[in-house]
Amino acid sequence: MSNTDPYEIEDLALAMLKDRGIELDEPREIKHFFYCKDAETVNRLAEKITKLGLELGDCDFEDDEYIDEGGYALTGKETVKPSELEARREIFNLFAEQHGCDYDGWETEL
Repeated sequence: MSNTDPYEIEDLALAMLKDRGIELDEPREIKHFFYCKDAETVNRLAEKITKLGLELGDCDFEDDEYIDEGGYALTGKETVKPSELEARREIFNLFAEQHGCDYDGWETEL
């Protein structure tokens, strides 16, 4: 990753942050999104992500446009350096695979 050219960053969201002058090595609040098939999956996943220090956020149901009927969305917040998000994504994708759900990425304020 180059400190001078944000477009050399593979993750487009990270490139956008860098392009807007946000320092990728400065911790900031990040919100992660998971989509689960049932409440049992939400509970198991919630237990794992809280052990990593994430604060649980909303758990929405069918009224979220991105959730299949009968599904759930779980969010978790943490303060982390954006430069560490690739490693976090790998962990969360593994958790999702283990629990039969989807990790849908992250967001942060610009």
